[in-house]
Amino acid sequence: MSRKPAFVYIGGSQPQIPALATLRAIGLAVILVDRDPPPSSVALADHVIVADATATQIIIDQLRLLENEYEVVAAYGIADYAVASVVEIARTFEVSGPMGLEAENFTDKFKTSRLLSEAGIPVPHVYWSGPAGDASAGIAALGELPESVVVKLTSGNNSKGVRLCLPGDRSSPISAARDLALQFPDAGLVVEEFVAGEIGNIDFLVLDDVCIPVSSTIRRADATDPTLSSWLEQPNPHFEVLIGDGASSLAELGAQVAGALGYRRGPFTIDVIHGRDGEFRILEVSPHFHCLSLDIERGNGNPICAYAAWLLGDLDWRRFLPPEHGADPGILMQIFSSHRGRVVEFEGEARMRQENALRKLAPLAKPGQELRPQGAKDRSAIALAWIVDGDRSALHAAAERLDGALGVRVEASA
Repeated sequence: MSRKPAFVYIGGSQPQIPALATLRAIGLAVILVDRDPPPSSVALADHVIVADATATQIIIDQLRLLENEYEVVAAYGIADYAVASVVEIARTFEVSGPMGLEAENFTDKFKTSRLLSEAGIPVPHVYWSGPAGDASAGIAALGELPESVVVKLTSGNNSKGVRLCLPGDRSSPISAARDLALQFPDAGLVVEEFVAGEIGNIDFLVLDDVCIPVSSTIRRADATDPTLSSWLEQPNPHFEVLIGDGASSLAELGAQVAGALGYRRGPFTIDVIHGRDGEFRILEVSPHFHCLSLDIERGNGNPICAYAAWLLGDLDWRRFLPPEHGADPGILMQIFSSHRGRVVEFEGEARMRQENALRKLAPLAKPGQELRPQGAKDRSAIALAWIVDGDRSALHAAAERLDGALGVRVEASA
C-alpha cells in the first residue's frame, strides 16, 4: 500500500484553518501537532499528535509510528519556539526543508541580533546580555541607561518574556530583569535599545537562497481601550518607507537577512520598525509566515502551498504565489472583551455579518466557557474577523464600524 504524502503542521489554533484546508485541497494529508486536545482545527487533520511544539523527541517518536501510513514531505511551525522541532523533523525524515539550519539563530534573540549586526544590518543596540540570574548585577554595572529600554528573554517566549521600561513606569530595568528571572530562572536575558516607531512585517518564501516577497503587514498599535480590537493589515501601505535606503528592494532586504542567519529554504518573516529618528531596524526574524490566513482569505496567493508544491517537485509551484496585479487589501481583527465570567451568548453577531467587507467571522470563545481576562490590558480574545475591500478607505471604514460591534454576555461563575 502506498503511503500518503503528509505535511506536519505544528500549531492548530483557529487562524490556521485556511492554510490547513488548502493543504488538504492539493492532496496532502495533514499531521497536526498541538498541545491542546482537541485543537481548534482538528476537523482538518488526518492525524493529531498531542504534544507541545518544543517536545521534539515526542513528536519524532509519534511520527515514526505513522511511517507505514504517511510519508512526511514537509514540516512547518507557526511560532519561533517550534523551529527546533521543524529542523529535527526535516533531518530525521530527510525532508528537503531547513535541515542544516541552526535553530538557535532564531530562538536565541541575542544571537539573531549579533549575526545581523555583524552582517551590517541595522538592529536595536544591545546594552547587556547574559543569564537571568546575573542580570541585576550586570545591569547595575552598566551605570546610567537611557530612559527607555527593553528587557526580554533571549527566547522571546512568544512575546510573554518582554518588558518595556519607559519614562514614568514603575518598572526599572533591574526590577524588570528580576521579575523575568523569577519566572524564567534558567533563561537568558537581553537589555536593548527601545525604538519608538511604526512596526511592520514582511513575509518571504526562501527557496535555495532565492528570496521571494509574499506580503507585508502593518499592526495597529494596542489601543488604550481594552475592548478595541487589534488589527493586522495587508499590504503595509508604508513598506517602501520601512526599508528606507538600506535595501533597494524587499527581495534584497530578505536575501541579506536570510543570508546572515544561514536560512536557505522555507517561510521567513522580518519584523521591521521605522523609528521616529527616520531610521529602520530589524526587530526580529522568524522562520514562519506572519499572517498566512489573511493572505489566503484576500486572494493574495498561498505561500504555504507554494512551499509544499516546491518541496514535492511540482514545476508549477509558482501558481500559488501572489498575483502580479496584487490582491485587495485586508485586515485581520482580533476582537477582545474585558468581561469576566461564564459566556452565555455573543451579542452583535448579526450586525457583524451584515457587513459586506466581512469574509469570515470565527468565534474563539464558546457558550459555557469561562472568561478570565489577563495581560496588561486585562482582556480576553473572543473572536477573529477577516475583512477585505479593494478600496483601502472603505476597508478602514468597515473596520471602524465593526470595532466594538461584537461582544459577549456573561454570567457570574458559580
